[in-house]
Amino acid sequence: MDKNNNNNIHTTRKKAQLVLGIATVLTGAVIYILFRPTSLLIFRVFKALGLMEAISKIRALSSGIHLPDFIINCLPNALWVISYIIIMDYLWKDKTEITKLRWAVVVPVIGCVSEYLQLIHYIPGTFDIWDFLCYSIPFILYYIYLKTKNYEK
Repeated sequence: MDKNNNNNIHTTRKKAQLVLGIATVLTGAVIYILFRPTSLLIFRVFKALGLMEAISKIRALSSGIHLPDFIINCLPNALWVISYIIIMDYLWKDKTEITKLRWAVVVPVIGCVSEYLQLIHYIPGTFDIWDFLCYSIPFILYYIYLKTKNYEK
């Protein structure tokens, strides 16, 4: 394979990576907006921005859709962490593995710490092991991916 063709494949993969990262975060946002209670803080932000009327109409259209609790309450967390890791990897494409891992761990650690602080009643909320896993597993898989990728070289 010539160098030019190899560069085209690499560029296409990087573009696909960026699209996947954006699609993942948007999927989590759509689940959150359509199915989470409007008493959550983000809906106050939407109201302040004048978006609640449009959001209410969209929520009404999806009112007949019933998803499992895990998809509504936990999956958005996993999708946001996955998106963060994908986009971080895209932005730090030329950095070392350790630099990538240091940046990739930031959001999962914040999520896991917030779950732990809920467990010990230091911050409001209810500890959920599924949320904890949704914060942790994407980072673990990314770690394995980087180790496997470097092993294959």
